[in-house]
Amino acid sequence: MGPPPNPDQLLEMMDNPMFLQQMNEVMNNPAVIEMMQQSPMVRDNPMVAEMLRNPEMRRMMFNLEMMRAQLQMQRAMNQAAMRAAMQMMTNMNGGNASPFTPSSQRPSNPTNLADTTGTSSPPPANPFAALFGPGGGFTPPPQDNRPPEEVYEVQLRQLNEMGFYEFERNVAALRRSGGNV
Repeated sequence: MGPPPNPDQLLEMMDNPMFLQQMNEVMNNPAVIEMMQQSPMVRDNPMVAEMLRNPEMRRMMFNLEMMRAQLQMQRAMNQAAMRAAMQMMTNMNGGNASPFTPSSQRPSNPTNLADTTGTSSPPPANPFAALFGPGGGFTPPPQDNRPPEEVYEVQLRQLNEMGFYEFERNVAALRRSGGNV
């Protein structure tokens, strides 16, 4: 299948009317929308599922001008993030933007090293501590306690339609694949 196209290649593909027509036909097919909504990434995110159900949102996803605007915003945000990261490194390294410069070559700032009484000042607060909340933001998703015939209802139906009738083996395969048929 290969790597995904870069944004410029994607815009070139969207300029092709035949490609755009095919994508619109695919996105207007209810079976494709249902399959996408059963994907674990979409199923666990109600906002994305709602976006896929909304025909106006699907139309906007393939609007060439909307994609260009989104690409512009993404590039601007990446540039702003890089500037902010460089500024943060500059502040954290005592005015030296390179974290790879040996500490002996960094400019010294005596107010941060020790006060006049010889006691050291407290370390600066971690600027990233509040970003992810308690536990570092890596809380596991809640356990799904529904029976497998309910969790994988659509996928089991698809497997049965393809000729796979062994329930236990189908459930085991679906669990291993994260629900992907």
